Amino acid sequence: EAELAFNNSGYRQEINRRTITSQRISRLIPSDAAVIEYVLIDYLRPGFSGATPRYIAAIITAKDEPVIVDLGDAYKINPLIDDYRKELLRVAKLEHLPTTLDLTAYKKISESLFQKVFAPIKKYLSDTKLIFVAPDGGLNLVSFAGLLDDANKYLIEEYAIQYLSSARDLIRLKEESTVGKGLFAIGDPDYDATALNRLAELDNSENASAENVQYASTRNVRSGCSDFTKTIVSSLPGTRTEVEQIGLNWQKSNTEPATLCFGSNASEERFKAKAPGNRILHLATHGYFLEGACVPKTFNRAIGAKLEIREENPLLLSGLFFAGANLHGLGSDIEGAEDGVLTAYEVSDMILDGTDIVVLSACETGLGEVKEGEGVYGLRRAFQLAGARTVISALWPVSDKETASMMSEIYKVSGETLPVKMRRIQLAKIAELRNAGFADHPFVWGAFIAMGDWK
Repeated sequence: EAELAFNNSGYRQEINRRTITSQRISRLIPSDAAVIEYVLIDYLRPGFSGATPRYIAAIITAKDEPVIVDLGDAYKINPLIDDYRKELLRVAKLEHLPTTLDLTAYKKISESLFQKVFAPIKKYLSDTKLIFVAPDGGLNLVSFAGLLDDANKYLIEEYAIQYLSSARDLIRLKEESTVGKGLFAIGDPDYDATALNRLAELDNSENASAENVQYASTRNVRSGCSDFTKTIVSSLPGTRTEVEQIGLNWQKSNTEPATLCFGSNASEERFKAKAPGNRILHLATHGYFLEGACVPKTFNRAIGAKLEIREENPLLLSGLFFAGANLHGLGSDIEGAEDGVLTAYEVSDMILDGTDIVVLSACETGLGEVKEGEGVYGLRRAFQLAGARTVISALWPVSDKETASMMSEIYKVSGETLPVKMRRIQLAKIAELRNAGFADHPFVWGAFIAMGDWK
């Protein structure tokens, strides 16, 4: 093993990832930071048969001994997460900014959730300014920035927040990696563009890339859920403005190239051909998450036991709509053509080493099927599996205009770390709402979370 590690960097990294201790984690975080790793465990209660799901949290700081806090039974916490999620989806269906009444309803739910999942932890966070949150179970669907504390203040008003799949990410992200170059951005796709129109936008080298056998196993494999096969998406003209503004900001502060794609050029074919090798990927389009649409089916077996069969790979339950998506695969049998739907399954098959940041500027792109102890199977996880160091995604539907104003700030050079920059953008939006006399509801500013490399 020592000889292999000496001669092979990949094996050396693998050995390095196995030897993980809280001390190693504490040495990798700033003196004013803390790691909060939530874990959903099966608790075996003495004297009782069976296990009870229970949330615990491990807190690691740079200066103190690690602490493990028991947060209580999951059956008391998960309903609060469900209420939180339902309330934000209710607000998302409104055709106006959240009102004071909406904020009052949210505060009641948020305060209850805070008391269960954060209040027991807060006493260990003295002098902490940056928290790394590694959620588990249903907590993957919570934007901690918008939780209200005992003083009726949002957590983002007290802490900068960065998300991790696990505290182990801090060790993995310290490893050397290739560095990409340039910005690749997609916005305002023509969801009705034909396969011939999309392919006409590609040059010969891109056509060759699109036909790469690398994608053969996942290409054009999509969900068979009935809800999904009938989906028609509307145009997003605001995302064109968003991407154009990002391009302008990029040119002002970067010498690296920028590739901006719109209309029939904002295609899955183009993405697979040109996205690898870029340092930044920005995808402003519709996203989907088939929450509960493909539930497991239970069959009775002859011996009396029940067999549960899941019909869908969880990575097919979330994805992005690109040009031609409304055609539902019509024309995808043409050589080099795609079906216009980029699933998380397809993303996981890509090679995105060297990509620093992927911004998924689409509705609900941070979601996926919740797996206890395994984070979220969805776009967020898929891009990290492909090699992206940081993924910024949304936990609920956000208007394209609001997204444009917030996302254009991400690429302005400021010398700040990512969580500090995200916090500054969110605080500015809160102040803007308050000064204008509107409710400072987290729906407007709290949807986007950054997971991965914080620097």
